[in-house]
Amino acid sequence: LEYLGRAFNDADRNISTPSATFSLVATMVGGGVLSLPYAMSQCGLVLGSVALLLSGAASAWTLDMLVDCARCTGRDTFELVGHAAFGEGCKTGTVALVFVVCWLVLVAYFVLLGDLLVPIAELAAPDLAKSWSPEALRRSLVCVATLILSPMCFKSNLHALRFMCFASVASVVVVGFLIAVRACQNFGVQHFVWILLPDHSTLAVAVEPHYRMWPADWGQAVYVFPMFALSFLCHFNALPTHQELTRPTRFRIRRVFAITVLVTSALYLFVGIFGYLYGSSCTCGNILLNFSKQDPLVAAGRAALGSVLMLNFPLICQPCRNSLYRLIAGRLLGAR
Repeated sequence: LEYLGRAFNDADRNISTPSATFSLVATMVGGGVLSLPYAMSQCGLVLGSVALLLSGAASAWTLDMLVDCARCTGRDTFELVGHAAFGEGCKTGTVALVFVVCWLVLVAYFVLLGDLLVPIAELAAPDLAKSWSPEALRRSLVCVATLILSPMCFKSNLHALRFMCFASVASVVVVGFLIAVRACQNFGVQHFVWILLPDHSTLAVAVEPHYRMWPADWGQAVYVFPMFALSFLCHFNALPTHQELTRPTRFRIRRVFAITVLVTSALYLFVGIFGYLYGSSCTCGNILLNFSKQDPLVAAGRAALGSVLMLNFPLICQPCRNSLYRLIAGRLLGAR
């Protein structure tokens, strides 16, 4: 016996299968895709590809289990599913976990924004690199980005940014294409890539076209496995999607999850493999750091992805802020 929090034929169920699939793909795909070439370089092409595909299969399986829990209890949110399973304590714990996950994503966004904005600023104003240290310039740009984004982070309604999911996926696809172009141009020949030093300065090094199929260090390979798993994270958007899907049969929701994982896996394999073929043994944690700051194609990709990340930032900040509010309000009400 199954229960739906919203009736099967409810008028508010107005999301089609393609729309639901694209929404979940947009939730999965983001700036984290830039770290997959590094994970691939540590695992080797064979193990890295297998680990990525297994992570996608595990994500589809856990998404299906989450929806099963919702349909067995008639609850359509993380909090209510947790409450139905283990009571009020689990409900509070679930809200806290959502807050922590969103907070860590915001921290990762700031790190990535620094990586993207510094090369753009140095290309637009070359004198900055002479008068500012790399670390000082990075911190200043992140502070400026924070000031620009702050007004949007306090809005209660972000309806104007509802189309950002399309821009997000498009920017990642463009960046993946640019990486593939440069990788094909330098495939099989010695070429120079850039690496990031501890003081955030960069250095050009020559790399040989040697590509590993298996890890050189299995401990390091295990260390990067979470990168593959986290790249398929979209579970916080699965239940809202299930709640709004038209005719939400088991087959339809499972098809949405399967197509989502297949499309995302193909994109991740594309970026991960071509990024590793370009960076080889010197692949950075952010593959765009391996490219020259003067490369016009990559500069365009950095600008596109940086703009999208800045506009996506309020979309992540809102659930983080709301979760923190519910935690504080719950504690205050409990104290009374």
